[in-house]
Amino acid sequence: GDIGHASGATLVTNASSAYTLEFVSAVAIYDFDTAAYTGGANDLVIAIGSGGAAISGVCSTANLLGAAGDKIVYFVPLATAAVPMSVGTGISLRGPAYTNPGTAAGVLRVYTTYRIITTGL
Repeated sequence: GDIGHASGATLVTNASSAYTLEFVSAVAIYDFDTAAYTGGANDLVIAIGSGGAAISGVCSTANLLGAAGDKIVYFVPLATAAVPMSVGTGISLRGPAYTNPGTAAGVLRVYTTYRIITTGL
């Protein structure tokens, strides 16, 4: 999938049912080229698996893919309350669909740090 798809773009593939993945952080690097992408609606997040709950804070459109220049964003886990974890799921990057005005050709690279935890379940 891609960022705008309901499942988001996969950053870490699904773990087996004996494991859960603990999201530690991610660094997203947008290498701008020619024109900015449009759309996005200011709610790009790191999420549990395909279509799961957000596990990071929100990144605005202007701070990444909607920018008219190179950008680097640091994602960290949500810290306001305990975050439920799931066994056998991956980690994705999800947000509303971005559109290409015809000349946007930037590249997004996301470096994800996570721990693999054996659950014993």
